[in-house]
Amino acid sequence: MQQLPPVQSVDPRALALRPVSGMVLLDVLMPERHAQKRLPGSVNACVFEVTFPDQVRALVPDPATPVLCYGHDHTTLDAAMAADKLLRLGYTRVQVLAGGLKAWEAEGLPLEGDLAGQEDGPDASPLLPDGRWSLVGAESRIEWIGRNRTGRHVGTVQASHGSLRVEEGALTGIVTLDMRTIQNLDLEDPTLRSMLVAHLLSEDFFLAAEHPQAEFEILSAAFLEEATASTPNVELHGALTLRGQTAPLALPATVHVLPASEPQASGLAIEAHFDLDRTRWGAVYGSARHFKYLGYHLVFDPVSIALRLVFR
Repeated sequence: MQQLPPVQSVDPRALALRPVSGMVLLDVLMPERHAQKRLPGSVNACVFEVTFPDQVRALVPDPATPVLCYGHDHTTLDAAMAADKLLRLGYTRVQVLAGGLKAWEAEGLPLEGDLAGQEDGPDASPLLPDGRWSLVGAESRIEWIGRNRTGRHVGTVQASHGSLRVEEGALTGIVTLDMRTIQNLDLEDPTLRSMLVAHLLSEDFFLAAEHPQAEFEILSAAFLEEATASTPNVELHGALTLRGQTAPLALPATVHVLPASEPQASGLAIEAHFDLDRTRWGAVYGSARHFKYLGYHLVFDPVSIALRLVFR
């Protein structure tokens, strides 16, 4: 394994007082962020881009050139990741700015950019505007994965209608699924695919003829204080009715505001990824909790759900 030398960190005040001659200040954040706020004289190569090595080589052709990387702040790994990549590319004089852009800004040191001198807004705010929204089925998608010991099946089911309401920050709502729209996506043989869908629609699983609709009623939403833009920001608490049976359901989700764009109005989106224990609603086929000697008929109890629900 290649042994990389340690990377020295430079204090913002020390850099401002004693800049190194010929040093390249490398902003490793997204170009949009570089346009908003940046160290004076810095250049930009986004460390999240797969073309980052090519960008760096174009900006700094000589690997002996001193390069100081900076990212957002002391909690993020952007500058450290960039420094590691530079060392692996053969650059020999690599440093990082301690505390990143935020530490430089906190010292009152000069900045350039469209938002220089302005406070940053929160990266992931759970605050939602009061209002009412209706589900847009064409923009929404619900995917499921069912598994057994030898493989898995993947498919979809459609949300037919629903609504959300936010009042003084409290989120409630209801979403209705049309269980008759269950589809399979992984089987290429149309006969096998039809057999599986019929199996899922039957009394073995979701009893769709007698109970064509499933409903999830959102009774409350607890906003998660430690959420980031890439983690769930709420826990939804409610009741799921499936196969005519109702049971409580809590699940982590991300709720965020969608900007308006012609011809669409602004709205809200809910995204979630979770496992649902189907046996809680009576779908017990193949469950070893309820049957013995299942052999190849065994089906794991959890069904994995990935959903994106859009409300306008």
